[in-house]
Formats: sequence, structure tokens, C-alpha cells
Amino acid sequence: MYGVLILLLVCMVVWLWRIRSKPSSHSYDSSDESNQCIRGSLEDALKAFDEEPPLNSIGATVNDRPTFCYATSHKHDLPMMLKCVQAEMNASEKTDWDQAPAPYYFERVAILARKQKDYALEVKTCEQLISAMEKWGKNVEQKGLIPGRDIANHAASPRVASVKARLPKAKELLAKHTK
Repeated sequence: MYGVLILLLVCMVVWLWRIRSKPSSHSYDSSDESNQCIRGSLEDALKAFDEEPPLNSIGATVNDRPTFCYATSHKHDLPMMLKCVQAEMNASEKTDWDQAPAPYYFERVAILARKQKDYALEVKTCEQLISAMEKWGKNVEQKGLIPGRDIANHAASPRVASVKARLPKAKELLAKHTK
């Protein structure tokens, strides 16, 4: 199923690229061999698209756009990064923790919160990601979703490790500034 969805995406991108790269004076030639290939691939992909997608193919969205659309364009926008964190958590919960939340948005919120001296938000965000990764790890181990991989290493990506490393300092700063 994933292969069909990826094929559909690739075919659509190629098709759009071909349409946009052709001068407007040219018409679409259905006899063109490469167009036949694309059309056949799209037809096959569209047949598979009629089936209901599996839950874990539904990603996190904000304003009907995938969260990754905001990763670079809004990386300094704390409210948008908070929306992305919430969307990632909702997507993970919706899939019953078959899908791990993307740690990038949690790290960005933690960085931006510290810059604004909102240490409570930084601590909350760090703890939220750590808790989410623990839930995801337990679920993956129970269901055996990633056979042959060490779950502890998978959950300890550089971003997750960065967020875990921020937590003690964030707690220290929160205690210092709440006295």
C-alpha cells in the first residue's frame, strides 16, 4: 500500500513537472510513449487510492497542510511550532502510537521558549516528547512493528537526545526564576 502511495506521489510530481515545463503553444500528445507510462501509472495508483488508507499513513497536519510544510518557513514562530507539536501528538494518538511524533517541532518549541525565558513551557515540551517517545516505544515493542531494530536506539535520535539533554537545565532555570 505504501509503495502505491509513493508511486502515486512520484507520478503526480513528474506529471506536473512535465505540464509546467512544456511551452503553452504545445498541446498534450496522448500518443507520446512517456505520457502513456505516466497515465498508466496514475490509473493504477488511483485504483489503489479508492481503498481506505491505513491509519498510520495519515500524518500530522496544521491548517490542512502537513507539519513539514512549516518546518523551515515558520521555525522562528512559537505559536505555529506549538500547533505543529499538538498536531504531531494528535496524529500519534490517532494511530494508537503506531507513529512516533516528529521531535523537530518539540526541539524548536524548547529553543524558542528558552529564548523567551518561558522555562515552564520548555520543561513541559521536553517532558511531553520524552513521554510520547516512551509510549511509542512500548507500543512498537508490543506489536513488533519494527522487527530486528533496537527500539531504544530508534527513540534516541539526535533530536530526541537534544531535547532530553535540555530538560535538566530547563528545570534548573525554572526553579531559579520561580523563587
